[in-house]
Amino acid sequence: MSIRYHRCGKANCRCTRGEKHRVPVLTIQRDKRYYQLNVPAAWEDTVREWIENRAEIERLMEELSDLHWEKVRNRQG
Repeated sequence: MSIRYHRCGKANCRCTRGEKHRVPVLTIQRDKRYYQLNVPAAWEDTVREWIENRAEIERLMEELSDLHWEKVRNRQG
């Protein structure tokens, strides 16, 4: 997740005075294309947790893959 800052364009908004809006953005890649979603402020902690969980799952899958690789390499069944 990344954080972006932008102006909304409303004439009386604080962002017209330089205080840009903080917008968490979730980006994924599917089929060689990138997709982005603005994350609601109330969901930010939850989405960060999902991202951390995914990283842990990927780490564990890599570890499992390495174990199986070694089994095949050493001809252990």
